[in-house]
Amino acid sequence: MPQPALPQIALTILVADFLRYALTAGAVWLLIQVLLRRRLAGRRILDAQVAPGQIRREFTYSVSTVFIFAANGLLLWLLIQNGSAKVYGDVGRFGWTWWWASLVLIIVAHDAWFYWTHRALHHP
Repeated sequence: MPQPALPQIALTILVADFLRYALTAGAVWLLIQVLLRRRLAGRRILDAQVAPGQIRREFTYSVSTVFIFAANGLLLWLLIQNGSAKVYGDVGRFGWTWWWASLVLIIVAHDAWFYWTHRALHHP
């Protein structure tokens, strides 16, 4: 089976990440803004109206993260292709203990990454 071209892989990753974002963010927006709007009205932190263009800016920033995650996915794909990163499809190769330990490790690493990048964003 021939290897797909790099632009095709990049576009596939970008589209998959965008669809994942659009479906989940769209579902949350639908739930909060349409279905639960009245029920949650008394729990608002600020009574101010949304500034003109704010929703567009928030959407633009959110979509820009799709490109960041797609670049991360493409980098991971490239690392796997050149042998720098390994993906094991057979749990039996290292056992369930390693599978669970690696899951915990990736969750901790992911959480630490978001904590420190978010903190860096607030640093002057």
